Amino acid sequence: MFTQEDRNHDGLLSTNETIEAFFKFDFNGDSRIQRNEYTCFQISDHPEIGNFANAVFDEYDHNNDSMLEDSDLLHFYHSMDINGDSLVEKQEFVDSWIKIFKRHEHYLLHGHVHPEHNPHACEQLDVG
Repeated sequence: MFTQEDRNHDGLLSTNETIEAFFKFDFNGDSRIQRNEYTCFQISDHPEIGNFANAVFDEYDHNNDSMLEDSDLLHFYHSMDINGDSLVEKQEFVDSWIKIFKRHEHYLLHGHVHPEHNPHACEQLDVG
């Protein structure tokens, strides 16, 4: 994930690189990423991770409105910037994702159902 998002290959993630990486999920082009846009993309090849995808979306959705906008993504970006230098280094990225996986592993390992999981939400959305 880090290598894909680090578009200029400088070993650091900028805020612009992070925001740009998310907008591949904006299928309707409204400059916001709805929960179903994100989760449907994530489960298109792996439907078994639907509950986990919803939990990760919650990590990004700082204001809890089921939409990701620049402000949500900036908040998430700054949460990964552990040393506060306004750049996310690879190790900061990895450490942040380890914490996210540990917080939500019960969705992957134990089949817990996320309250926002809707397996039918993807039927009308073209994520291919």
